[in-house]
Amino acid sequence: MKHSCLHRLLLFSIFCSIALVLMGAKTAVEEGDLTEIEVQIGSDTWIAWCLEEVAGKKKIKKNNSIVFIPYDDLVTRFRKKKKKAKQANDAILKKKFGKKQKSFKNLSNAATPVCEGLQNNEDPEQGQDPEDGSGGSDENPQDTYFFANGDVTPLGKEVFEIPSQTTANAFVGEVIFQNTCLDCHEKRYRPTMPLLRQAISPSPMSFTEDVFPDQDLADLTAYLQIGRSPLLE
Repeated sequence: MKHSCLHRLLLFSIFCSIALVLMGAKTAVEEGDLTEIEVQIGSDTWIAWCLEEVAGKKKIKKNNSIVFIPYDDLVTRFRKKKKKAKQANDAILKKKFGKKQKSFKNLSNAATPVCEGLQNNEDPEQGQDPEDGSGGSDENPQDTYFFANGDVTPLGKEVFEIPSQTTANAFVGEVIFQNTCLDCHEKRYRPTMPLLRQAISPSPMSFTEDVFPDQDLADLTAYLQIGRSPLLE
């Protein structure tokens, strides 16, 4: 009887530890808790988010609540997935998870110093001089589908049929495309978010909403529209 109680207590302790780890990977936040930043990786500019000194990804759930996932947690997650794929001799998944691990590691390395600098009231030097146009605030949203930081303008959301309350960023969409799509096919154009959902939901992709959430779809839609302009349509 004593051993049975100890065994149950041990199992309960393990369960609680696992639950705390899983809960810690995603933190429920309010919009005002996060700071949006731009980081440079090679010749590309990316959007990242800071929760105090921690850099990570913002994700909007179906109920419009917001969760924050640290990049380091994503690196660990995909490193473990890559290891399991290697043990299963699945070269395709190993390559896919390896690319995601590398991508989030690059984002972590680039964004973490900026988040730490903001927390310490240091100048992150992210190029917000309005004269160079990098901030995007001087652009007329009626003349373009994108701001300079990759965000879709209200006009762009209307044309691309992206819900107005959903954020959409072409740079984030490029990362999603590289990590999710590029292993199987090249860039394919879809003019609107609903048409893209229709294209990826059936088999063999089967990227339904529970697998590929609307936030990721909005960012991917934005990336696929790069090059479009109301001045050319």
